Amino acid sequence: MSAKVITVILQKGGSGKSSTSQAISAIYGSQGKRVLLIDLDPQRNTSYASGITNPDKTITDVLYGECTAQDAIVSCTYYDLIPSDRYLSNIQSALVDTSVPDSVRNSISAAEFEIVSMTLLKKSLKSILDSYDLIVIDSAPSLGNLAFMALVASDYALVTAEAAVYSLVGLHDLAKTVQAVKASYNPSLEVAGVLLCRVNARTTLSKDIKEIILSHKEDMGLHLFETQIRNSVEISKAQMAMMSLIEFAPKAKVTQDYMDFCAELAERIKL
Repeated sequence: MSAKVITVILQKGGSGKSSTSQAISAIYGSQGKRVLLIDLDPQRNTSYASGITNPDKTITDVLYGECTAQDAIVSCTYYDLIPSDRYLSNIQSALVDTSVPDSVRNSISAAEFEIVSMTLLKKSLKSILDSYDLIVIDSAPSLGNLAFMALVASDYALVTAEAAVYSLVGLHDLAKTVQAVKASYNPSLEVAGVLLCRVNARTTLSKDIKEIILSHKEDMGLHLFETQIRNSVEISKAQMAMMSLIEFAPKAKVTQDYMDFCAELAERIKL
């Protein structure tokens, strides 16, 4: 059976994309699932947190056709990884091919460095789909080429949102982007749901944000997961130690949050 592909996405930094991508990859891997994590962010946070700082091959090499996806895979404790590098930003700001519909093209920076295809990542992953149960893509914090490539290649989008008012603007924009990708490239793409991260249970703001998202559930078409990820220093400590949460702090409350979320997500996407 081919892997399910899920992109962790929101077009802003600090929403918990990288920490969530690594956490769920490690947890599912520790449960015996075959997981591949792809760092599709030029900031390389996921690669660093996985202990990969100077890889021989990266996702940039894969997208440029200089190696296969299999060639770029690095083995980590609970998952495999295709790391990123700073040159990935060239693809992020490139001009997509002229066949891209205006609904998608207008959302992308028109910086004219080169022409790339929106289906490039999907084609690159085709040869390894049968080797995994799940492929997790950590996307860049913008709705540029890399995010569109990831959505085109994915079965699901997982939206991570910080429990803050300004994150709601990003949710509306992302919902429109997903619809554009569905209409133009990937009609089977589904939004798995919204995961609230960096939640402080002692404040009323997090509760208010949850209520606002729920009130817009129908018009935005977004499912809100019951599980929430609390704000915890253990996440930063694990990243600095270049370890996944389940390795660094297996008994921490935030690790349990992610384990609860993985159970909820697995049921929703039938993993």
